[in-house]
Amino acid sequence: HYIAPRREVDEFGGGYWIKRRRAAIKDMPAGADRTRIETLIGIMHGEREKISGKSITRARSHGDFCAINLMVAGDEIWGVDIQNSHWLAVAKDIARFLVYLEIALPAGRYDGPCGLSVGDCHAFLGVEGLIPPEEANRGLPYFVASEVAGRLVSEQGHPYMISAAQALADRLIEERA
Repeated sequence: HYIAPRREVDEFGGGYWIKRRRAAIKDMPAGADRTRIETLIGIMHGEREKISGKSITRARSHGDFCAINLMVAGDEIWGVDIQNSHWLAVAKDIARFLVYLEIALPAGRYDGPCGLSVGDCHAFLGVEGLIPPEEANRGLPYFVASEVAGRLVSEQGHPYMISAAQALADRLIEERA
């Protein structure tokens, strides 16, 4: 695993990402996307209350795990990234990858958690030893909400991507309402 040599178990805090998402919308005009982001931040608060203090796997990363950082050799996939790193929750990188995948290449079938495709989630989370299943179940909603909120800010001006991010946000909000 790309994280095997540099991983640790820590307690979940969660306040940092909520502050980051709030700061990102400080100057955003009122409208549907701001309302979505505020609702997603509310979901993050609710999920944080459930998981604060529980164990979470962290690894040396820099938080932008995506397909461009993958090398495929036969039936093996390697995550490669040579930039500086710091300790981040593995669930954050998983959420980032799944959210980007859903926005860039929508599965068209949303039968999994957090408005995502169950096939994509199982393919990624089925990797033995990545993170414990119970950690994925409790951490993924928080980090998916955070990543979708971030995409609603960063994809402004990209019609296809913002539309897909809005659709994913709406599914997640409906699921968590």
